Amino acid sequence: MRLLGEVRRGGMMLQVDDLRMYFPVKKGLLRRAAGYVKAVDGVSFSMDKGETVGFVGESGCGKTTVGKCVVRLLRPTDGAILFEGQDIARIRAGKDLKEYRRKTQMVFQDPFGSLNPRMTISDIVGEGLVIMGEKGIEERVVNLLDIVGLPSEARSRYPHEFSGGQRQRIGIARALAVNPCFLVCDEPVSALDVSIQAQIINLLEDLQERFSLSYLFVAHDLSVVRHIADRIIVMYVGKIMEEAATEALFANPLHPYTQALFSSIPSFDPSKRHGLGVIPGEPPSPVDPPPGCRFASRCPKVTAKCREGDIEMVEAGQNHYARCVLYY
Repeated sequence: MRLLGEVRRGGMMLQVDDLRMYFPVKKGLLRRAAGYVKAVDGVSFSMDKGETVGFVGESGCGKTTVGKCVVRLLRPTDGAILFEGQDIARIRAGKDLKEYRRKTQMVFQDPFGSLNPRMTISDIVGEGLVIMGEKGIEERVVNLLDIVGLPSEARSRYPHEFSGGQRQRIGIARALAVNPCFLVCDEPVSALDVSIQAQIINLLEDLQERFSLSYLFVAHDLSVVRHIADRIIVMYVGKIMEEAATEALFANPLHPYTQALFSSIPSFDPSKRHGLGVIPGEPPSPVDPPPGCRFASRCPKVTAKCREGDIEMVEAGQNHYARCVLYY
């Protein structure tokens, strides 16, 4: 087993091809499927070892569902998830899935709801080690708590005895327990105070450098994503709208939806305060999305071509991709 502190280097880690996750909408006495919520509808991207990819978009756009599929908390409806060459989308519960858990873990949004209030911190952090049949669990727990900045005495206490930031540190320690190389961070700082957010982000960056971790980082706060992500993927109603290196995206957002998102970022510069941008209208239903671009009903630059057929991703700049007819 890899020891804490050992570093992985280089190469592609994750490749997602045409990922789809549909949830049935059941009606009637027999609870038959009357339709499907297309939470993720044809998502493709890749990640290298040691890279941080940020996923942003409005609530309900499918970014968290992508993360849950990657760690196999959800079994996708269709598509491939190649992790170090193995298609984990098709893995069934059992030995193979258990071994996959050694490589991938998740840090959840709610630092309290994700911890069992009836378990001590030692039991919470060490649970994965027990499941994996490891030895020396108590020593490992103390080591993990030290790594995330908590005293060894914390292991005998319960979640309600800690602040929100401390509970998130416990969640991170639990995720690190089985020595993963990949973490899905599902809005890990959104429930925390601003000062505590900075501490947790700095901790995640330190851990990434120390253990050569790869992060799929889901967030609403664009300033947080800009700080931590190497590359950003913008999602809207189950599809990727734009993808680029972080600074390239902030310097030149191409898709009208990305531009609208960025216009909503508050500024401390008085010369740039022109009122927050508001996107008119409502997102289309993911149960019955319209043909063409899914942002067409709210887009100020919409054309007739936007509503015809499926809009493909195109390279509109160097390693800068957009799903928009303006760049065909």
